[in-house]
Amino acid sequence: MGMCYAGGQGSLSERGVVTLRQALSVSLGLILLASPLVQAEPTPAGVVSVSPMTPSGPVPTAAAPTPVPSAAILPIPVTPPFVDNVDQESLLLVLQRQIDAMAGKPNRSVKIGNRTTTTDQMRRTLVVFAEVVRQHFGQPSFAREVQRQFETLNQGDAYMTGYYLPLLEARTKRDAVFSLPLHSYPASNRNYSRAQIAAGALANRGLEIAWVSDAYARYSLMVQGSGLLHFEDGRTVNVNFAGSNGQAYRSLGRIFIDEGLLTEETLSWQAIVAYLQANPTKRETYFNRNPSYCFFKLSEGGPYGSGRITLTSGRSIATDKRLYPHGALAYVTVPEHGIARYAVDQDTGGAIRGQARVDVFLGAGAAAAELAGRLKHHGQLYYLLLRDPSRQRRAEGPGGGGGAGWGGHPSAPLGVP
Repeated sequence: MGMCYAGGQGSLSERGVVTLRQALSVSLGLILLASPLVQAEPTPAGVVSVSPMTPSGPVPTAAAPTPVPSAAILPIPVTPPFVDNVDQESLLLVLQRQIDAMAGKPNRSVKIGNRTTTTDQMRRTLVVFAEVVRQHFGQPSFAREVQRQFETLNQGDAYMTGYYLPLLEARTKRDAVFSLPLHSYPASNRNYSRAQIAAGALANRGLEIAWVSDAYARYSLMVQGSGLLHFEDGRTVNVNFAGSNGQAYRSLGRIFIDEGLLTEETLSWQAIVAYLQANPTKRETYFNRNPSYCFFKLSEGGPYGSGRITLTSGRSIATDKRLYPHGALAYVTVPEHGIARYAVDQDTGGAIRGQARVDVFLGAGAAAAELAGRLKHHGQLYYLLLRDPSRQRRAEGPGGGGGAGWGGHPSAPLGVP
């Protein structure tokens, strides 16, 4: 989905800078936007709603992860649990969307961490894996088939956060209550700051695509970069990132910590909102200390990842695209939240940098917002590739099973099977 705070890279996760996203354990634009302002839980057209909070299968046991990221690397398990505790439907949906998107595209060499592969091999991986899901999902044979047919690239410990689609009540025309504009991208963007735009720098230019009433939800939308607008005629419409004013993003979370208003442990979007609601005259002053500003466009489709593929709730992830390509089949675990699932890498973000960062798309609505605000824990990241026949024979061994299995040789470097 398009994203505001990453220099226009076009990703839903692009909403911050590396140091704050990683060092302060804050997702959703570095300030834990677990917005209590979401009023309903509509599901956008074509998006399967998944509740990561109520897994449908066993959760892998693991030591409790560190609540805040640190320089220390947590132990890397040799063998992950092979379970997927969400549903078959959403998994098949995300796989088919990616398979369709890659069809007919020229083959090219890509790297998954330290491993070189091709986009054709990635697509074959998705196709074969989809068939395994259809035939074996939810059965004991599922894990065995995955191990038999796929090699896995263990990327080790990763700091996991979540992102979601905020929902805002909106109007097509301004009134006394709905007085805050959402702007389309101006033909001549003079890089006005947020404060200048709030003071009327873009007024009377016909750029307003909608009007909203909630200043906090509006700020959240600009951090997320995309969301949903519910209009007075009953329509719920996707609103997607169209560009930014080019100003550097500055996090409210960092400001609140630097000024002693919150600590790293107490930092949350709810805590920021509570402070500003108790001090309403300071709200715009604090908002304007972040000069970055998002422009939007209404869309019937979406939400889209940076690869222009519709994201799937609970099944699409964002990573650093310098290290991991669009369309790679992944497996992520976050024991703290009972998350153990397969996913497809379909997005990126300005704050998603390095091998140890993953952002999980959680969908729309209050439940997604609430989980996104709490998801700030260490987990494990793996990628899967279809074995070539020689690798498969070696993995099965003379007895037809076993071998190095998941992750290859336990002493192999990260990313190398």
